[in-house]
Amino acid sequence: MFHRRSGSSKSGDNSNGGGHNNGHSPTPNSRAHGASSPPPQSASAATVLMSPPRSPGDNLRGAATTFFLVRHGDKLGDDLTDIGVREADALAERMSGAQLTHVYTSPARRAQKTAKPTCDATGIEPVVLPWLMEASQLRVDQGGRNYCIWDTFGETIRGESKLPSTRDWATREPFNTPEIVEAWNNFCDDVDSMLLQHGYKREGYVYRLVPPAPEVAEVLQKHTGTCGVGHGGRIALFCHNGTLLFLLAHMLAIPLPLVFCGFFCCPSSVTTICMEQHSDEIAVPRCLGVADVSHLFKKGLEPVPRGMGDYFPQWRW
Repeated sequence: MFHRRSGSSKSGDNSNGGGHNNGHSPTPNSRAHGASSPPPQSASAATVLMSPPRSPGDNLRGAATTFFLVRHGDKLGDDLTDIGVREADALAERMSGAQLTHVYTSPARRAQKTAKPTCDATGIEPVVLPWLMEASQLRVDQGGRNYCIWDTFGETIRGESKLPSTRDWATREPFNTPEIVEAWNNFCDDVDSMLLQHGYKREGYVYRLVPPAPEVAEVLQKHTGTCGVGHGGRIALFCHNGTLLFLLAHMLAIPLPLVFCGFFCCPSSVTTICMEQHSDEIAVPRCLGVADVSHLFKKGLEPVPRGMGDYFPQWRW
C-alpha cells in the first residue's frame, strides 16, 4: 500500500509556504483548480512563466527527462501467468532500446518479475520504491460487488451536474474518507520527493529545475555525459494500474476520479510522460502516450483487460 505517515510532510521544503498543499491536497474549502485566482507561486516562477516564448531553435540546458510508467504483466495472485512472462519478454525487447538510465519497481513480486527481463537487457539494477505499491486496501461497493477505489463506475463519477475538480473531489462520495485523502497526499509527497531527486522541485502546479541528487547525477554522467539540470534522464517505473492512475492525476493535474473512470492501463502497457520545458527554469509534465501495447502486437499477443473485477466482456482491442 502507499505509505501512511503522520506529522510534517517529508517533501514540505518543496512547498511555496503557507501550509501543505503544493496543488495536490483537496479540501472542502479550497479553490477549484482553474478558478479565477491561480495557485500561489514565487515571484521568480511568475517571471519565468510570463517571459517571451522561446523559438524551436533555442537551446535549453540538456534534454527533457522522460518517465516510462509500466504496469506489471498479466498476473495470478502476486505472480505472473505464462502470458505475463511472455508480456515481460516482449516489453524488454522494446525497453532495451529506450536508453534507460534508472529502473524503479514496486515491492510486489509481479512488478519485479516484469522488470527483470528489462533490467537483464539493459544491465540496470532496479531500485524498489515502497510507495509504488498500489493501495488495494481502498475499496468501494457497487453493483453487488467490491472493487478497488479506482474501479469506481464512471456513471457514479460523471453522473452529477458538475464534474469533480482537483480541489473538491475528496468531498464527494465515495472518495470523501480520511483514508483516501491521506493515501493521496502521502502518495503525492512521495512522487515529488522522487522528482526532486531527479532535479525537479514542485512549485504549485509546475516544477522548477534544480541540480539532481549526487547519486542521480553520477548515473546521468555515466549514461548521458551530463549531470546538470534538464539532464535527459530516462526512467522506468514498474508498478500497477492503480499506481499509474494516481501518477497520471498528480503529474498532469487532473482530478483523480476523472482519471479513475477515464483511463485504464492493461498489463505490461507503457505510459510515457516527459518533463517539457519552454524555459531554462520551469518544467511541466506532458503525457506523450497512455497504455501503449504495441510491443504485444509485435509479438502476436493480445492485451489482457485484467482489472475491474476481471469483468470486461465488452472490451476489444
